[in-house]
Amino acid sequence: KVIFNGLNMDKYIKKTDLITNKKFLVTSHLRKEKGIQDLVEVVNEIHKNHTCNFTIDVYGNGNYESEIKKMIANYKIEHYFNFKGSVNNLNELYKNYDYLIHPSHAETFCYSVIESLICNVPVITTNGAGNILKQVDENKTGHLFNPKDKNKLYSILMTILNTKKDYDFSNFNANATTFDIQNMVNQYMKLLN
Repeated sequence: KVIFNGLNMDKYIKKTDLITNKKFLVTSHLRKEKGIQDLVEVVNEIHKNHTCNFTIDVYGNGNYESEIKKMIANYKIEHYFNFKGSVNNLNELYKNYDYLIHPSHAETFCYSVIESLICNVPVITTNGAGNILKQVDENKTGHLFNPKDKNKLYSILMTILNTKKDYDFSNFNANATTFDIQNMVNQYMKLLN
């Protein structure tokens, strides 16, 4: 029997409007397996070929951070990225963004995808790896691409930057109770009884 890790749903602040400000976030331990280098390369391609104004705030730190920052500096695309470090109030910040970008090559549980959806923020992530819990539905709660498929990520970002997409927030929390902390406790109690 699988009992999912529980999250305190009450502490997450939900996005309530569809106003876009072309702000993206990445929340991740900064290591190579998270695929952030793929995102950097895609942003560089967008920068070379288009005039687009957007920002990506990166929350987290890790041993690959210096490599990511070096890539960004070499491409001269620092104005797109803001490194915010680790913070303890992401539950209050998700609502300020249009999308979570999670280009992961491998995951186990992937809290950031679940947290983003709880907050009504659509997710751009990878099939299988980033969407390991299968909570992201194409065009309903976000967009999916295969790990390391930079062409598809490029296409997704260009579509988002050039068109306005309306989302039905009721789709975002359809399975949220699965990950509610009270549900986790109830399942453990049932198992123990």
